[in-house]
Amino acid sequence: MIAREEKLSDWTRPSSTTEQERTERMIREAVKEHLERFSS
Repeated sequence: MIAREEKLSDWTRPSSTTEQERTERMIREAVKEHLERFSS
């Protein structure tokens, strides 16, 4: 069980800060579009 959780954290951990920033920006853009679509 612990081994599987460690492997999962390895998959979800970004390989670099740049990759993490790109992912966060993608999420923020998607959320912003989602909110704009439903607020109008």
